Amino acid sequence: KPAANNYISDVKTLPSVVSAITPPPNITPYIDLGNPLSGEGKWKKIEGTDLFTTFIRTDSERPYSVVNLVYVPIKKLSIGVVAGTKYPGGPTFTPGPGMVPSDIQQNVKLIAAFNGGFKEKDGHFGMYADKTTYAPLKKGFATLFIYKDGHVELPSYDGSPLLENVIAARQNGFFLVEDGKTSKTTSLGIDWWAGTATGGYVTWRSGIGITGNGDLIYAVGPSLTPTALADALRLATSKNAMELDINDFWVRFTLFTWDSKNKTYTWSPLTKGLADGGKEFLHGYEKDFFYIYKK
Repeated sequence: KPAANNYISDVKTLPSVVSAITPPPNITPYIDLGNPLSGEGKWKKIEGTDLFTTFIRTDSERPYSVVNLVYVPIKKLSIGVVAGTKYPGGPTFTPGPGMVPSDIQQNVKLIAAFNGGFKEKDGHFGMYADKTTYAPLKKGFATLFIYKDGHVELPSYDGSPLLENVIAARQNGFFLVEDGKTSKTTSLGIDWWAGTATGGYVTWRSGIGITGNGDLIYAVGPSLTPTALADALRLATSKNAMELDINDFWVRFTLFTWDSKNKTYTWSPLTKGLADGGKEFLHGYEKDFFYIYKK
């Protein structure tokens, strides 16, 4: 089993924060493992961005498993989602652009991008974006809605026709966290939450939550059960949360920096062990993903 600190994010952070943006309260360590890790549960601003990050451990059986968290202040930043060139796919397959929109790239607004959800065949969950239904939305599943005015919501989709002010929607199963509580469904097993490509259950997992203030929390880590992922999102003050993609080759959170001298973006993964999705996010990726940019 790898040491826990092999998975702690090495992203550059500022030691002290002077900003109008206030992240959630620092998180008191969830479990006492006898080996506290420096910085665990303490939010730090990611250098050059309005994002904050921290990490926590939530599984006493797997103390080496660290959940990295990113706080996204929606009042300060915007979020979008694009379909991949192949997925989500499904019986009514329509290819998506698979890349961060050119205007976002050219106007030097891009800050980060991270993985979306499952392929349609692995859960039959819906996706709407670019005025296109890439996979039909299904009633009763947790769904992230993005609106024209920039705010986001994460309710259970009730089956109603989408309102005109909805610009995107992505669902990916049942709630991990609902009304501030870890969902009881997280313990239902592999048929509900999917396992690894080789049939296992404990794997790299990612998820997204929404706070009571309407901001977003992204979570990702290795050797996670759905319950461990849900507990991390809940402790980071997510009111509702859902799982996103899983497995080490699909989960990814990439930070982008504009190189003004060379007129190009440079990028790096949030933490060691994450797939490097920078080139694909900019030029074409087969799976859907979210991107964060300056308003």
